[in-house]
Amino acid sequence: MQRQKALFPGTAAPRLATVLGEGALTRRVGGDAVRAAQLEHLREVAQRGVADIKVLPWSVGAHAAMAGAFRILDFDDPEDPDVVYLESHVGALYLEEPAEVDEYRRIFELISKDAIPVEDYRWPAPPVPLASWPGVGRNRPSWRRRGTSPTPRW
Repeated sequence: MQRQKALFPGTAAPRLATVLGEGALTRRVGGDAVRAAQLEHLREVAQRGVADIKVLPWSVGAHAAMAGAFRILDFDDPEDPDVVYLESHVGALYLEEPAEVDEYRRIFELISKDAIPVEDYRWPAPPVPLASWPGVGRNRPSWRRRGTSPTPRW
């Protein structure tokens, strides 16, 4: 706490508002115990009031932010324009034009409406094993029966 006060004297502490896709919480990395601990940590952070954390469930389907992750950095100082930060494997892009920032704010508002607070999020039911799907596992795919290759032709 002392470091935060020293870093931000006389100003409000930075605030985080984020929408996580459900895949970020359900992807199996580190096992079930690790995932459960991470979810509990997110809930604790949200309950402290330092962050507004929401989850965009798979059930929403297609949504406005499907082009990829982005960050909107808002600054109180009028000399520092608000910025949208886009990251890729080969670099980053900073958007400062007001119309561009406004578009990403619009997208964030759209997905925020469909997202649920992390405190209310519950793990989805475990997926049904593929072998138990009707018609799966009994028959080979048609390309194997014909002796052709599954190689795409694009």
